Amino acid sequence: MQRVVIIPETEFSSLVARLEKLEAQVQASTAPKEDQVYTVREAADLLNMTTEGVRVARRHKRLRGFKINEKCWGFHQSEIDRYKNRYKRL
Repeated sequence: MQRVVIIPETEFSSLVARLEKLEAQVQASTAPKEDQVYTVREAADLLNMTTEGVRVARRHKRLRGFKINEKCWGFHQSEIDRYKNRYKRL
């Protein structure tokens, strides 16, 4: 035997609106965000380092980068933020 709960139509429509709003927020928060890509020079400016310091950090695997082409390396914004939080300079 199933139970039935009767609620007014206005209350039902407000509950449905709240549910749709909640679903939209969850979907927006789980959507992948675009990650900005920076060159070695731009990453050095953001990290207050020299370009050689960025290259050394990449070689020692403290800063993860990827090859843009045969010569140039790129760094994602999330990786730069991770490096800033991990290797804080005072």
